[in-house]
Amino acid sequence: MTRTSRTPSVFGATQYGLVLLVCSLFGIWASVALLAAELAYLKNPLAAPACDLNTLIGCGVSLLSPQAHLVAGLPNALIGAMAFSVIALIALLQLSKVSFPRWLWVALVAGSIGALVFVAYFTYQSVAVFKALCPYCMVIWAAAIPIAVFTIGRAMALGHVPPRSVGTHLWTYRWLYTLAVIMAVVLVVVITMRTQIAAVI
Repeated sequence: MTRTSRTPSVFGATQYGLVLLVCSLFGIWASVALLAAELAYLKNPLAAPACDLNTLIGCGVSLLSPQAHLVAGLPNALIGAMAFSVIALIALLQLSKVSFPRWLWVALVAGSIGALVFVAYFTYQSVAVFKALCPYCMVIWAAAIPIAVFTIGRAMALGHVPPRSVGTHLWTYRWLYTLAVIMAVVLVVVITMRTQIAAVI
């Protein structure tokens, strides 16, 4: 990675870096909080987790589930904290106007697509299996979605992942697409859990 001057090839680096930094910090906080909740639950299984607010909002039902330990039995929160830490580093490098090689952009796009798949998977698990919304998980989703949309759009717009024309469109309307993905998640939750939501309200 080498430094470059401000040229069209690094357009939007500051905004991209700021979005990644803010979202990754929220993601790290939520991941660490979720990991702390799991450790506290393991220490005292009889105590209600602090993240259990009511029948709708809570993480107790999913803390020790297989879905919360998808990779080698490790807590997803631990892996999330590490992943968001890497994103924070990427953000700082972007804010420093450091240029990335193509392979890194490809890796970031692959990771971003994976993140969106995981958001979809855990949304489904929350509404269909656990029938409860983990508050920390929702913060992680809200942090992962902008990171993914901005990264995919930027990598394609810079020509690292084809087609560039689609990337330019995605980058131009990145905020709109980010909001659209978030709203899609919200609609799924509202439609599938409307009875529980009405009971709490």
